Amino acid sequence: MSTHGTPKMIKSPFSGAYIKPIMRTREDANNIYTEAIYNCPSSGQFVQKILISVEPKKSRIYLKNI
Repeated sequence: MSTHGTPKMIKSPFSGAYIKPIMRTREDANNIYTEAIYNCPSSGQFVQKILISVEPKKSRIYLKNI
């Protein structure tokens, strides 16, 4: 697992209000990404997205009963 940033409250450039991040997880074929998404609470405008961590997917091994 690699860590890229830390989620924290930031100030909105649109309204000056503080923004609490929304944490989202997305997957591709090999990795799981955790991101912090920031939207202005007053206007709803997108402010920024920060990559928090990247984790490799664990391979699933299925064993048959012999």
